[in-house]
Amino acid sequence: MGKVDITTKAYMRKNAVFADAFNYFIYGGKQVIRPDRLHEMDPTEIAVLLDQGNPKAIMKFRDLLKKTTFMSDDKAAYLIMGIENESKTRYAEPVKNGLYDFLRYAAQIQQTEERHRREKDWKGRSSGEFLSGFYKDDKLIPVITLVILFGTEKWDGPRTLQEMMSIQDPEIRKYVADYQINLIEPAAMDEKDLAKFQSDLGSVLGFIKYANDEAALNNLLSNDMSLKRLGTEAAQVIRVCTNTKIEIVCK
Repeated sequence: MGKVDITTKAYMRKNAVFADAFNYFIYGGKQVIRPDRLHEMDPTEIAVLLDQGNPKAIMKFRDLLKKTTFMSDDKAAYLIMGIENESKTRYAEPVKNGLYDFLRYAAQIQQTEERHRREKDWKGRSSGEFLSGFYKDDKLIPVITLVILFGTEKWDGPRTLQEMMSIQDPEIRKYVADYQINLIEPAAMDEKDLAKFQSDLGSVLGFIKYANDEAALNNLLSNDMSLKRLGTEAAQVIRVCTNTKIEIVCK
């Protein structure tokens, strides 16, 4: 694992920053997901598939994975959230993230099947429910993966699975399941976007956005007072991701 990967993972693992990223992306900055209700999960995604009758394990490792509960429509809602930190465009990101998410859904189904077997609660269930092990009224916890680009360039790769397909026939494409990545890219953000963050993540992304524009960066350094009191992890992200020599005073 490279220095950028280690540094960004350590920074985004902080609950306040992790929650801030999702509150910005999902709620436009409204503080719905609370840092004190985030619980870290094992980021390993595992599935066992049958290959010509032989079991074959698939193991993938996310950067970060957390779960939370919050109120939605006056009811307690559960959510699983993953973050993938990228320093450059990853051109297979839709497949990579889609695999992560579906492995997590598969794990939920397996856990549900195991619970039904353990509790032997199949009385009154249909044969279809019994055979599948997943009952008609069973539900999955939503999984959202958020990609954060810690680079100065715009994302120039596919954002959906269908964008990666070679075939363009609309009659076929409408039957091909799609998957879209959720992306935060500093180069595409404006001042209003950056102002929606409540943690120093907004300052970090702002610095990265203007890192290659000397005039804009000097203006940012003069006007964004939060850059003068960054946390250690945030300052390290800026140094590593932009290779800056600018001295940043940390808390």
